[in-house]
Amino acid sequence: MKLSTYQFDTNEHAKEQYSTNRRNSTWKAEHFFMYIFGPNSSLSDLKPQTATRLIYLATWLNYNDNCLKIGNNAMTRGQMQRLMLLEESTFKRFLKEVTEKGYLIKSGCQYCLNKDNFKKGEFKTNAPLTEKRFVRVYISYVRRLYEQTPQSLHKHLGYVFKMIPYVNIKYNIICHNPLEEDESSIIPMTIGEFCDAIGYDKNQVSRLIKIYNDITFEADGKKYVFCGYRYAPQKKNMRFYVNPLIFYAGNNQDKIDIIKILYVQSKEYK
Repeated sequence: MKLSTYQFDTNEHAKEQYSTNRRNSTWKAEHFFMYIFGPNSSLSDLKPQTATRLIYLATWLNYNDNCLKIGNNAMTRGQMQRLMLLEESTFKRFLKEVTEKGYLIKSGCQYCLNKDNFKKGEFKTNAPLTEKRFVRVYISYVRRLYEQTPQSLHKHLGYVFKMIPYVNIKYNIICHNPLEEDESSIIPMTIGEFCDAIGYDKNQVSRLIKIYNDITFEADGKKYVFCGYRYAPQKKNMRFYVNPLIFYAGNNQDKIDIIKILYVQSKEYK
């Protein structure tokens, strides 16, 4: 999947909202980390399953120093493999890929993540939105999603993580104008366009939709889908939502409204 041709759109209101979101004290930093990206820096050089595993690994970022820790101790290679629930051969391929691409850095006896892409703690940027954006990635929900999803579906999670630059900052809809705040003006990405972007056979669209409908996770006594596709006869009314419990850049009320759409049922489902 190539995202290098993507161009960020921007407007002053969106820029102001971004600044407000960064200052919002109701978002506790220990509950999330920042995934930072630009037009040419969006996990696009990773395999989709690797992108998923890297996002999961980042949930162990230490506050402000970008190193991976368990409690107060540096995470070891063995601990990393066990936490990621990967067999040795799969883990070695993962480690090789993220190290060679510069996402994971060995610093003495510590493993750290590239600060240009991941940050937990104070985050400041004066870069225009055409060059750099971010989303908050929620630690406990990402862990639940990863741990409740079969490894065979890690690549399907990764397809979506790699599409973060296309996710609308307010409505979490995969679209062509992600900074648009008027929902009626959003240009949604069709499922066919999504398939083109991720390199998926469009003849298997029904299978892809079913897979995403089946990727669920339990949290807070409820069951949610990771993402949900809503078909409509007119393209402008189609919606491919990503659950904002996983990642989000907007404000809390909008987030709550989207969660309602992606809520499945209570934990005591039959």
